[in-house]
Amino acid sequence: MSAVRLADDQLEQLADMIAERLAARSQHDAPADGLLDAGQLARKLGVSVSYVRAHASELGAIRIGTGPKPRVRFRADAAAMPAPAPAATARLRPRRRSAPAASVAAGRVLTVKRREAAT
Repeated sequence: MSAVRLADDQLEQLADMIAERLAARSQHDAPADGLLDAGQLARKLGVSVSYVRAHASELGAIRIGTGPKPRVRFRADAAAMPAPAPAATARLRPRRRSAPAASVAAGRVLTVKRREAAT
């Protein structure tokens, strides 16, 4: 694969084209009411949808409706906020070693004999 070399003016044109496409996409993603659903906010923050749902209150969730599962929306300016840091109390637990097998604990170990290589 050969490298492509662009002149400064070509590089600037390319950057402008990319910026225009990104601006068009962000306008397409932003609903008329200015509220985003969890998927849209997750894309803007660069996190998973489950992360957005788990941190909904920290991200300023707005519950729409009064049923058992109301729709949740977020203000578009929440996308400018940094994603919440993990809680300090959430520490990784060390892995527990499994108990030794019953035969090893009882002193019975299976011996394996080495095979001789075939010639």
